Amino acid sequence: MAHKFNVIGAYAELIARAALHANGWKSVGSCDASEAHDIQARHPVTDEWRTFQCKTIHVREDRRGEYKVPGKKSNGSVYTKSDADLFIGVLVGDGEGPKVWTFANREITEYWGPQSGAGKEWTELPLNLDRATLHQAEVAM
Repeated sequence: MAHKFNVIGAYAELIARAALHANGWKSVGSCDASEAHDIQARHPVTDEWRTFQCKTIHVREDRRGEYKVPGKKSNGSVYTKSDADLFIGVLVGDGEGPKVWTFANREITEYWGPQSGAGKEWTELPLNLDRATLHQAEVAM
């Protein structure tokens, strides 16, 4: 059986891609292992390419359940903007099903979630397919 962190990471990336599709992003795809980012997609309105680093959100029970996403690579260096434009964080295993947020890469070591003062720039991406959102994206093109 695969290591549980590999399974969780693969699941999180699938959920992240589904959330991007559900919110009108186009040409959503995974990247090769040689790329620093995990996902690339075209913005639903501007049609510009954006790159995403997908991370599983950690719930910090010692900090009133605040969400945290690590901004460092396995070698300890931070993800630069040339590595990924945005982060896409996936909360798994909270009992309600997965939840997804996206936020700008600010080249820092950790990002704190929407319930903290520092996480106001997190945007939740609903997983339900909203046909009105998709229609608005088509009209804007």
